[in-house]
Amino acid sequence: MITVALLHSYGYSSAPLAALGVSTTTTTAAATEVQLTLTNAMFYTTCAVPVVMGLLQLVIWRFYTIRDSHKTNYMITIVS
Repeated sequence: MITVALLHSYGYSSAPLAALGVSTTTTTAAATEVQLTLTNAMFYTTCAVPVVMGLLQLVIWRFYTIRDSHKTNYMITIVS
């Protein structure tokens, strides 16, 4: 839903009509700029957002480790 809202805010709903040659209220230069803006928004959605999220996960999770998280040497004391 976030992706759809982001693309809709950059004019994705009018892009298919312009691609088919259907007359819209925008001029040709404005339609080209909308297409470039839409292309940039799609690039950021598919490439930049996952890279930023991955780096964020890497920074957060690098403080946690499973190394030495379990001990195999238990000391058993027998009281008699």
